[in-house]
Amino acid sequence: MEPVIGLPVVLSDPHDDPVLYTAVTGGADVLCVKDRHFFDPHVVAFCAELDTEVMDDVALLKKLGLG
Repeated sequence: MEPVIGLPVVLSDPHDDPVLYTAVTGGADVLCVKDRHFFDPHVVAFCAELDTEVMDDVALLKKLGLG
C-alpha cells in the first residue's frame, strides 16, 4: 500500500514527504529521525496536529526511560 501524499510539508527536502506521510497516516506516536529537515518548526507543528512527535534517537530513548 502506497502512502497518500498530500501537500508538501518538508519544504527543504520534498523527498522526505513520503516518510512523513507514512508515519502520520500509520498513526505513529513518534517519528524518530536524525534528518534535520524534519525538525523544521513547520514540520514539527504539522506532525503535532496529527499527534505525532518528531524526535531523534536520544530523545526517544529518554522518553522510553532508557537513556
